[in-house]
Amino acid sequence: MTLSVVDDVRRVFRRDELLLLSDLLARVWPLVERARTEARSRRSSKASKLAVERHQSDAQRRAADDLALRVTAESDRRHRLYETIFRAPRI
Repeated sequence: MTLSVVDDVRRVFRRDELLLLSDLLARVWPLVERARTEARSRRSSKASKLAVERHQSDAQRRAADDLALRVTAESDRRHRLYETIFRAPRI
C-alpha cells in the first residue's frame, strides 16, 4: 500500500496539511500493519499445512513400502517352503 502525493512543482506543505497527513497516517498505519501480520500468518499457516501434508504423504509412502516388503518376504518364504516340499525325496 502506498500513499503518494505527486506534483510537478516542489510543494511546501502548510502546517494544517502536515497535521492532516499525520492524522491520516496514524489511522491507516495500524491497518497496514494488521494486514501484513495477517498475510504472514496465512503464509505461515499454508506452509504448516503443506508440511503436515508432506509428512502424511511420507508416512503413507513408508507404510506402503513396508507393506510391499512384508508381502514380498511372505511370498519368498512360501516359495521356499513349496520348493522344499516338492523337492523333498518321496518315501
